Amino acid sequence: MTTLVLDDTIKQDIQGFITSAYGHTYFAGYLFLAVDDAEKARAWLKGILPNVLSAESWRKESGAAGEKAPKIYPREIINIAFTYKGLRAIGLSDLALKSFPAQMQQGMTETNRALQLGDTQESDPANWEVGGTKNPDVHILLILHAGMTSDDSVAIERFMTAQKEALSGVSVVHEEVGYRRADDKELFGFKDGIAQPKVEGVNIRNRHDEAITNPVKAGEFILGYKTAYGLYPTVPVVPADEDPNDILPDLSFPHGTYP
Repeated sequence: MTTLVLDDTIKQDIQGFITSAYGHTYFAGYLFLAVDDAEKARAWLKGILPNVLSAESWRKESGAAGEKAPKIYPREIINIAFTYKGLRAIGLSDLALKSFPAQMQQGMTETNRALQLGDTQESDPANWEVGGTKNPDVHILLILHAGMTSDDSVAIERFMTAQKEALSGVSVVHEEVGYRRADDKELFGFKDGIAQPKVEGVNIRNRHDEAITNPVKAGEFILGYKTAYGLYPTVPVVPADEDPNDILPDLSFPHGTYP
């Protein structure tokens, strides 16, 4: 496998929510989508792609001599996730789909997997409010963040409305809005956000500007990098003829490579 270095060039291809909790925003909106028309859905995805926030640094300009440039915090953030059924619905080939881990192919509602996860009785997938065995399939999750202050709920409402109006080829099957408490404590009363892992190649220095000496291996979070065990995680692959622009690195063995 090609050895990848986590610089800003690579981070352009990694979504921002993998490396940031967006702690400067107080509200999040979630649009659960189903694909109705694959061609229109692909066109909509192509159009929204430039607005999806990547993991690139928010320090966009050079600072004064000997100083760091200030971070420019994004005010409205878009990220996107797909289910296995969603990837199939937008037209990903069977060859590529079959390379995904069994857990994703089967999904959380598959009988044996639900048992392994403890989703029984009241937690049975048949009782779920979203997804589950009795609800419409969810193909895509549009993840939105907005609101730079704890009292600015209007920002996320406005942002969600704008995104819903721009949808094409997909329909909303469910939506949720979440918020971060003004005191930065989670619902059980504990201080939130103090246990975020520091990822190798992503987090270089801590908030005291000290070098991080014990980062978690990038492969624990990002495909294509080694895990703490020195292995590459199981990864989905795309046949070479489906990557005509040669964007993806070569991978001869998709199920992990020993060092």
